[in-house]
Amino acid sequence: ACEAGTYASSEGSRACKEANAGYYVPGKGSKRQTSCDAGEFSKGTANVECSECPAGTSSSAGSPSCTSCPAGESSEDGSSSCAECHDGSAKPAGEGDCVVCTKGTYAKAGSSECSSADPGHFVESDGASDQEACPAGKHASGSGNTECAPCELGKLAARMGMTDCEAATQGHYVDSYGAESEAACEAGTY
Repeated sequence: ACEAGTYASSEGSRACKEANAGYYVPGKGSKRQTSCDAGEFSKGTANVECSECPAGTSSSAGSPSCTSCPAGESSEDGSSSCAECHDGSAKPAGEGDCVVCTKGTYAKAGSSECSSADPGHFVESDGASDQEACPAGKHASGSGNTECAPCELGKLAARMGMTDCEAATQGHYVDSYGAESEAACEAGTY
């Protein structure tokens, strides 16, 4: 009788065949090899069992190896297909799971990487799918901001998405923090 990992396809055959890559023979005396299920693989020949594909990979039935998921997609252990990363998470090509974007970054579904918030914008929580513009009266310079800062005294941010606050124009003043507008000086003052 043939050993595990091998089989004899016809009755009375003296030669045992090794199970092909992507197939297995679990016990002695088998007449056929069995295909690995989708989400499993077996490398080489004469396999007695199949192994589960790791997270971030997939396989079809009878596969000798697992295929890495493309960028923006992942899978759980033992998967037959990959699925798009959800909003607020991303993954480059290869093995592994989708990773949740941290504060200051964001990603749409199927992204290969998290993007930093643009200047004048912010992302205040983990797992965000979009950035928000700084409200009027606040600003954010640089990228990857987690919050916007209020304008200091004498300066204002009249529009949303400002990267810097502007000084009050000549003949006007700003007497509060986080101002969205300026006031005209009274006659005889500046």
